[in-house]
Amino acid sequence: LNQMNNSLEHVAFLQYPKLRQLKFSIEKLTSPIFVRMTGSGSTLVAYFASKKVCENAKKNFYKKYKNYWCISSKIKESLKASYIMNEILGSDHCPVVMELESL
Repeated sequence: LNQMNNSLEHVAFLQYPKLRQLKFSIEKLTSPIFVRMTGSGSTLVAYFASKKVCENAKKNFYKKYKNYWCISSKIKESLKASYIMNEILGSDHCPVVMELESL
């Protein structure tokens, strides 16, 4: 995943420079493994090495971006299964399903 990118980012960043600024700020401010815009462009997602690093990043993020919100979740330990739904058509990408134990 670290080597992949979202081709929509380039277009969205040209149209909305604030998104590019926000992504680069997250990368510099919080030291994530990587940051991506979701497929539809509705969200920026940052991946961290641990819950502790994530919570630290969240605190730093809120210092600079008080009008934004972020959610942290420790999903890895709760992940039962994940798969791509190749049979779903009508979009430029296939949905990914993650089955979780209760958090």
